[in-house]
Amino acid sequence: YQWLVDYEEVPGATKSTFAPRVQDIGKPVAVAVTGSKTLFTSYTSYSDSTDRVINLTLTNTTMPSVAGSVMVGKTLKATSGSWSHSGATFKYQWFAGGKTISGATKSSFKLTKSQLGKTVTVRVTASKSGLTSGVAMSGATEKIGYVSSLSVKAKSYKKGAVHFSVAVKANKKAVKGKVVVYLGDTKLKTVSLNSKGKATVKLTKQPRGKQTYSVRYAGSGHAKPVSKSV
Repeated sequence: YQWLVDYEEVPGATKSTFAPRVQDIGKPVAVAVTGSKTLFTSYTSYSDSTDRVINLTLTNTTMPSVAGSVMVGKTLKATSGSWSHSGATFKYQWFAGGKTISGATKSSFKLTKSQLGKTVTVRVTASKSGLTSGVAMSGATEKIGYVSSLSVKAKSYKKGAVHFSVAVKANKKAVKGKVVVYLGDTKLKTVSLNSKGKATVKLTKQPRGKQTYSVRYAGSGHAKPVSKSV
C-alpha cells in the first residue's frame, strides 16, 4: 500500500490504514495498491480519491494567554486563544507551580498567598457538539509576589540640591532592595534601602526650574517593582 494526499505520496504511509493529519485538512486522499506474485508482473491500482479531509477535532491555533498583575490580591484573566472551529465552549483550570488549584475553574482567578513565589498557568478545554474536544495550555506568568507601596517626599535646597526621602513596603512590611532616581531617561543615582525599607537620595547641581523625577524600586524577593513620579 501507498497512501497519497493531494495526489502526492505520503512518506512511510504504507500500511492498509491511514489516519489523515492536520496538514491534510482540505485535501483529498487516495491509496495505491500493488499486487505481486512469483512469475507474474506486479500491478498497481489506484483508488478513487476521497472527498477533501475535514477536521473533526478542535485544534488550537493560537495558545491561551493570561493577563493581569502577578501580585497577591490581584485578579488574572484568561483568554481562550483561537481554535479551528467557531462556536466552541470553553472550560478552564488554573495551576500554580504546575499543580492544580482546587476550585479554580473560571476564566478569571484572584491570586492569594498560596500562589506566592510560584508561576501560574491556565489550561483551556474547548468543546463543540460533533467534534472531539481540544486542550491547550497557556504560557507561565512571572512568579507571584506582593504589591509594593512606594512613598516619596522631595525637598529642594540651595545650589540645585534635591533630596528624596523614600520608603518601600510590601505586605505591610519593610523590604530590601534598591531605588533609582531618573530625570527623563537619565539615571541619576542608585541607593540601597536600609533595614527599615527607607533611603535618602541626595542629588546636587540639578537643573533650575520645575522638574519631574521618576523614583523606581526594582523589586526584591517577593516584593514587586513599583515607581512614582515627583
